[in-house]
Amino acid sequence: MTLQLGPLALPLGPLALLVILAATAWIAARASHPSDRMTVDGALWWSAAAGLLGARAAYLLRHLEVYRDHPLAALDIRDGGFLVLPGIAIAMLVLLWLMRTKPASRVRVIGIAVLGLSLWWSTSAVLQERSPVNRINLASLGVPLLPVPLTPPTGSKADTDTDTDTDTDTDTDTVTASSLASIAARTQAQPMVVNLWATWCAPCRAEMPVFARAQASHPQITFVFANQGETQAVIQAYLQREGLALREIWLDPGSGLGRAVGSSALPTTLFFDAQGRLVKVHLGMLSEAALRVMLAPLSKP
Repeated sequence: MTLQLGPLALPLGPLALLVILAATAWIAARASHPSDRMTVDGALWWSAAAGLLGARAAYLLRHLEVYRDHPLAALDIRDGGFLVLPGIAIAMLVLLWLMRTKPASRVRVIGIAVLGLSLWWSTSAVLQERSPVNRINLASLGVPLLPVPLTPPTGSKADTDTDTDTDTDTDTDTVTASSLASIAARTQAQPMVVNLWATWCAPCRAEMPVFARAQASHPQITFVFANQGETQAVIQAYLQREGLALREIWLDPGSGLGRAVGSSALPTTLFFDAQGRLVKVHLGMLSEAALRVMLAPLSKP
């Protein structure tokens, strides 16, 4: 799902889109009339930008009830909220309009753009086929996880809930090693959201309060926070410092979960349905609105 370049982990989907778009613009410009080359290059990039904006707008309209409560989240494209078909339609309409005064090159450029779009569509299909979604389940992820003993921040909600959470906390603290499947069995096979994170990861830290609120407001979903490769002392110090009252905090010492799903990027969030099937993977930070949209299908009976 990602391409590792030194310390950078690049998601393959957006990277493929960028490479194919650049190649299409370059080929179309050189295949067009010499006097039209600058116009053609700009037209393809502008139509692609319009298509992305249109795809984002269509997504926001579909989930208007959520983004109405979080208007600033509409500007955060890191949540990956796009609808492809409206975006393609808008991009092609804009390209036709921009090429209206270039009859010598118009047909050729449109044809090359369609070929580039077909190549991107095929590449996306291959990446989707290779994606862990619908191919991985909780039982197949036998990565051993170590529990991080819970030390609720002073004055946090976790302090007032000690009596009701005693059984869950005791189980978490006393198990020497576990797996996602055994955690799911203990929580009565609820849908599960697994967040791969680390304290050094700025986007991970930014989304932690969002996950804390989601965990408190969605008791029908199990949230698991699998820290990637840090020590218990570092994790506990971070939680205390930030005043985060989280449950189901686990340590993945060898970062095995990330390797198992093909992602070296942090944060990575895995969404499992009640049958334990991986139904969605999100790379990067999640806004509160985006997380609400992704949790909605899991919350349905």
